[in-house]
Amino acid sequence: MRPISKAPSVRGTAAVVISTVMMLGLGACSAFPPGDTLADARSVYLSYRHAIADAQLKIWTGTWRADMYGDDPIPCLDSSHYQFSLSRTTPAGWTLQTSAEDAAYATATSLQDAGWSSISVTDDSTAIDSFRVEANAEDKSVEYLVATFRSGPGGDSVLIQAQSSCRRGIASSLTKELLPGFPKDFQDFPPAPTEESPDTPPLFGYTADKTPLRITEEEWRRG
Repeated sequence: MRPISKAPSVRGTAAVVISTVMMLGLGACSAFPPGDTLADARSVYLSYRHAIADAQLKIWTGTWRADMYGDDPIPCLDSSHYQFSLSRTTPAGWTLQTSAEDAAYATATSLQDAGWSSISVTDDSTAIDSFRVEANAEDKSVEYLVATFRSGPGGDSVLIQAQSSCRRGIASSLTKELLPGFPKDFQDFPPAPTEESPDTPPLFGYTADKTPLRITEEEWRRG
């Protein structure tokens, strides 16, 4: 087994930068595969969400907070390409069954066993224990994943942030296909879920009458 690198600590600075970049949808993308159709976007989204769900299940099989649901296409650095971005957090009151460091390394090892690459663990501990796992999986349409494990007087938590690989296509045009009537009827769309179990097929798009569409169980099982 390849050793998992231990990255030098930057006391949380890198985590803040990563979070900001992902929330803005400006992730640096290593590959620009062809394809800009809705079917291609669905395929990429399914692969990406399935990979992230698998990573979540290695940590906690219950319901996670969906801080950023992740089904909205956002521009890449090259605005002729789009990607998806999400964040998930363990629920309030959740507790680690081991130290933050051991949990981080266990997750890193499980990702490595599942074929993920560029895996590293960084110690960001200050007043609380905080360890950050970073990885990617281009074959699973995941450009970047960051899992931050924290443990201290305020409680335990795991924050997952992830973005998909970039694909050719204009984010705003794809959004109009996924949300019929957008942006004119934006207020008519129901809000995205604020919590979700990783084994639940995710939402992707809406019908003409603004009903959310969910990936089918069959598609989800195929991954």
